[in-house]
Amino acid sequence: MAVASGMHDIVLVGGAEKMTDMDDVSINSVLDATADAEWEAGMGVTFAGLHAMIAQRMIHDGIATREEIAAFSVNSHFHGALNPNAQFRKAITLDTVLKSGPTATPLGMFDCAPISDGAAGLVLCPLEDAKKYTDSYVKVSAVTQASDTLALFQRPDITTYGATVAAAKQAYEQAGITAQDIQVAEVHDTYTVTGIMALQDLGFYKRGEAGKAVLNEECHFDWGKVAINTSGGLKARGHPIGATGVAQIVELVEQLRGSADKRQVQNAKYGLAQNTGGTGSAVTVSILEAM
Repeated sequence: MAVASGMHDIVLVGGAEKMTDMDDVSINSVLDATADAEWEAGMGVTFAGLHAMIAQRMIHDGIATREEIAAFSVNSHFHGALNPNAQFRKAITLDTVLKSGPTATPLGMFDCAPISDGAAGLVLCPLEDAKKYTDSYVKVSAVTQASDTLALFQRPDITTYGATVAAAKQAYEQAGITAQDIQVAEVHDTYTVTGIMALQDLGFYKRGEAGKAVLNEECHFDWGKVAINTSGGLKARGHPIGATGVAQIVELVEQLRGSADKRQVQNAKYGLAQNTGGTGSAVTVSILEAM
């Protein structure tokens, strides 16, 4: 907005986090604070517990099976193995996810993003000035944000993030495209279940079909429809909180410039990033376009 308004010509955007400087209990306390303090975190419900409730409801309602939810982790690690900047650069099997140590039923350790250190940076300038500095740049076609209630219990349906739906709708309108025009997307998979929800809320798949697509490996970079979390996502690339949103944009820039190497999505024209705060209480959707 600073660049688009003319207030600034060139802006450096940086994000960084050094999470390993804190112990696990302290880190989880910070994450729990993004939930409703009075009726959720204050009553002892953890961040993992809230996402486990979402997963249980999705399974109960037939939106996704336990195996389909777990497959999102497999997809992220598949891409993370191809990303030299990922925290975890090793592919895993579905069985590994399903048999990992429990965190909150039905979610296990491999359903959860790790504690990470990391940093990411971007340079923004007016589109007409970009060619003065480089031949390799992309266009910011849309940036939107939407909010929802802080507490899950105040929402009519916890198996969808209304803020994602609203932000995505605005973003597609800003960019003048539809969900079907997106070739690569970075979605906020703090937990595997949020990844499945994102694919539906962003309009890539109908309700109840996203999990099947992930399980069938349709979200790989070389499949042909929409490649999901080619960086490895929060699960495999890592989730250094202050850097996560910027890192998503960095991955899209690499893809749209054709410099993503072994995980390159062919002929990518549009990329989308979905970044989430809390359990979907705030969501930002950005769309980038190759030039």
